[in-house]
Amino acid sequence: RDNLQQLDKLLQQIAENPEPVGDDFEKSLATLEHRIQLTLEDSLRISENALDGNLREQLESLSFRLKEVNKLVRESQDQLNSGEDQGEQAFKVGEKAQNIIHEAQEALKAVDSHMIKAGKKALQDAQERSRKFGEGSEKMY
Repeated sequence: RDNLQQLDKLLQQIAENPEPVGDDFEKSLATLEHRIQLTLEDSLRISENALDGNLREQLESLSFRLKEVNKLVRESQDQLNSGEDQGEQAFKVGEKAQNIIHEAQEALKAVDSHMIKAGKKALQDAQERSRKFGEGSEKMY
């Protein structure tokens, strides 16, 4: 009975503070659940009428709690997997955004260079026209 009470306390602590664990823990938990189920069945079979209802209820409660802890572990693992997937997606979106920003910067540099060249050309053309206009005006006088 002491071992069952210790196991009950341990299961209660795990249920109250679930932590993400690996696949080995789930296997161990399934094995433990199976062993508890077998122990419960053996206990019921050996002392069919000799058991008081209290011990039987404790064993059934332990079995139920173990199933609940197993469910919490699976949910935690699912949440970890989902978080990992979302992190990877966020990283990919960040990389794409960085590439777009880089391409935009390169395009702006190209436009800036083109505008400077076009401006210089327009200035040279205007100066040339002005010079020719000035020469034409001097010939008229």
